[in-house]
Amino acid sequence: MEELMESKETFYGYFEGDELAGAISYTIDDRELTICRMVVHPKHFRKGIAQALLTFIEKEHPDLLVFKVSTGKNNTPAKNLYLRNGFKLVLDMEVVPGLLISNFEKRGE
Repeated sequence: MEELMESKETFYGYFEGDELAGAISYTIDDRELTICRMVVHPKHFRKGIAQALLTFIEKEHPDLLVFKVSTGKNNTPAKNLYLRNGFKLVLDMEVVPGLLISNFEKRGE
C-alpha cells in the first residue's frame, strides 16, 4: 500500500455501495495521459465498470492531446474496450520472452 501511496499516479475507484468494484490509475506528462492500471473485481465483470472509469477520466481531462494505454496482447475484453472508445493499436511488442503487450493511443479532441 505504501508503494501505491508514494506513486505519481492518480487513482479513482468505482464503488457499488461501499464495496470497491474497480479502479483506474494514470499519470499525466506534457498533455499526455497514460493509463497505468485498470482493474475490475471478477464478480463485477460485464457491468460496464471499466467503461465508466475510462469515460470518467476522459471527461476529467478534455484538454489533453493524447491518451495511452497498454494491455496484454491476448486480453480481448480490454482490447475491445479501447477500440470501441476510439483508441488505435500502435504497436504489439514482446516485453520479455512470452509476454506480449498491445499499445494503444487515442488523440484528444
